Order: sequence, then C-alpha cells, then structure tokens
Amino acid sequence: MSTIDQFNKTEVLELISKTQMIAVVRASEPEKALKLGEAAVKAGVIAVEITATVPSYDKVVTQLQANFGNSAVVGVGSILSTKQIEIALDAGAQFIVTPAVSTDLVISNYLAESVFIIGALTPSEILYAEHMGADLVKVFPVNAVGGSSYIRSILEPMPWLKLVPTGGVNLENFVSFIHAGATCVGLGSSLFPKDLVQEEKWEEISRHIAKFGVRLDETRDSSGA
Repeated sequence: MSTIDQFNKTEVLELISKTQMIAVVRASEPEKALKLGEAAVKAGVIAVEITATVPSYDKVVTQLQANFGNSAVVGVGSILSTKQIEIALDAGAQFIVTPAVSTDLVISNYLAESVFIIGALTPSEILYAEHMGADLVKVFPVNAVGGSSYIRSILEPMPWLKLVPTGGVNLENFVSFIHAGATCVGLGSSLFPKDLVQEEKWEEISRHIAKFGVRLDETRDSSGA
C-alpha cells in the first residue's frame, strides 16, 4: 500500500522534522538502491531519499512504499527538471529534493502535492530557495563551508529558516548540526559504508545505521528533549 495515501504534505513535513534524519540513497543499480532503502527503514529511519541518478528510481520509490506502508516516507533527490518532478510524483514520492536553486526549475505548480527541499549554499541562495516555496532548504555541500558553525551563523540573523545540512555529515558530527539549529540532516555515504555495500551485507548496514538513531536518542535524553 502506497504511503501517499497515508500522509498528507503537512504530516510528511512533521515526520521529517521530528525524526531529524533523511537517508540519501545513491546506487548504480535499482536493486541495490532498494536494499539500501530497506536497510535504512529497518534501522528506524523514517525518511528515505532515492536520488534521480539511480536507474529506474521511480520504480524503487514505488516498491519501497509498497514494502513499508506508513513505516516510511519516501522521496526523490537530485531533481534537476520539471519532468523529473512529474516522474517522481507519479511514482508516489512524498518529498522532492534538488541539489541547487535554478530559475529553470518551476515548483509552484507542485507545492500542494509534495514537500520540497531545495538545495542552496550561500545566504542569498538560501533566501531565494525559501522565496521559491521551499518547505526546507538543503545546505549543500555544508562540509565545504564550515560545517555546523556555518549553520549556526546562517540562523543567527535568520532563525526562522528550516535547514537540512548535507555533505560530509557523519556519525561523529551530525548531532552538532542539530545543536546548531538544523531542522534535520541529510546522511548519505556515512550511512552506507562502501565495503559493506560492495559485499551486500544488508543486515550489517542496517545495524550501522541504527547507531545514528541511538546517538540522537542519547542526545535528546541528555537535553531533556
């Protein structure tokens, strides 16, 4: 059963904000992308992004939703065109992620259908993404501009922004982004160790991913959140 019938846009946004992690899945084969998405959900990650660079990404999205129902929200990332938005939404994607802002990417016709996470880096780009209608702004590549300290600096004069730092976010530093005020973080290669992926050790990958949830829970407990 597709989760697109389970959650509306507001609920999807609330789930992403509450769970504070998005698993970003990249793979050269759709079968591997599906396995990685499954490993993430089994480890407790609610939001899974299948990038549009995955062959037949739309089929992967549909299958993940069929497999997990309302246990997950599934989106499509690396979106660069209006056509890709339409393909993703037709497949049942509940959130759309772009790597950057673009005047060629018109999202206004689709804002009612899906959560939009628009990629940006500079303060001007971040504000432009918000003006485009972004529900969240993906700050990418955040590791190239100072990491969590950059997020903190951006939010000091603009505390209303909902930021999703991505790029170089890992088990050792991801909590620092939450402390800096990020709404959630995007986690890619740090969730899926290359050697385990090559050896197709899906259960080990799932156990590794679960460490992120444990770390986040520990932080919440210590802060009383």
